[in-house]
Amino acid sequence: MTFHASNGVATTRFTEVTRHDNGRIVIAGDFMLAPELELRFILDSMRASATAPPAPQRLNVAMSLGGSLDALLVLFNSIGRPFDGRDTRWEFYDLPRCLALDHVRFAERVDPARWYVDQADTICAMLAPIIRCGYRRVVLSGLSSGGFASLMIGTMLSQRHPELAVDSFTINPQTGHAPAHRAVMAGLPPAIPPAVMDDATYTAYAGRGDEISELLEALPRTARLTHHVFYDHDNPAERYYVDLIRRFDQVVATPYRFGVGHMSGCLALMERGVVHDAIMDMLAADQAAACASSSVFKNR
Repeated sequence: MTFHASNGVATTRFTEVTRHDNGRIVIAGDFMLAPELELRFILDSMRASATAPPAPQRLNVAMSLGGSLDALLVLFNSIGRPFDGRDTRWEFYDLPRCLALDHVRFAERVDPARWYVDQADTICAMLAPIIRCGYRRVVLSGLSSGGFASLMIGTMLSQRHPELAVDSFTINPQTGHAPAHRAVMAGLPPAIPPAVMDDATYTAYAGRGDEISELLEALPRTARLTHHVFYDHDNPAERYYVDLIRRFDQVVATPYRFGVGHMSGCLALMERGVVHDAIMDMLAADQAAACASSSVFKNR
């Protein structure tokens, strides 16, 4: 069995089928767009059996390709939010449909959470052959730890593909995992800190150089990158993380004043549609600029 994008390009060939006594069926195959990565995709019928164990993979990926090349949408779910294709309220489930964009969605399934840090190079390598299909812009989005992933992967992609326009749109994102941040979060009222990694993971990642501020410091000035950050300014945890990066030219921070808990603030911004509206405005501006450029060329 082979999966194809809507333009007919083969993306994954499933060659292994395992049937279990409890009725569970697991189908596995290779991702064909980047064979050098040796990525395996798994279709698991665990939902059909109440006794089936959790899916073993650490990184869940879903994609829909073959449409317009105007932009590729890359989505990152936050902690504990595996995608099921039904929930349209959380995690930008309906964003690809609303924007009519090709998209790739990532969800992290590991406890304790890693904020996608240990999968960053794999994610970038997986996206590389997709980007080479000819997209003019890559748009990344996520909230909370998914917002951190959008900032991190977006900056890494801009570093590796300097010719590409890259924009991230994030809600209440963390912007680092250094132990110092954990200490600040521990001093805040218990209802509001968003940090979700355990102390051992914070310590293990302390020297990895994955702070968003460090990644932005190393970025060439010619990079075509903009991080659009929407956050609850009256929540001191959200303000703390944004203050770590707001000095960079690539960061456009838009504050709101809710003064609520982390996830309540995420939900409030989701319901306002701030990310949807901002991406729509950007794509409309792209289209207007393209039309203007075409008009000038025709009049010559």
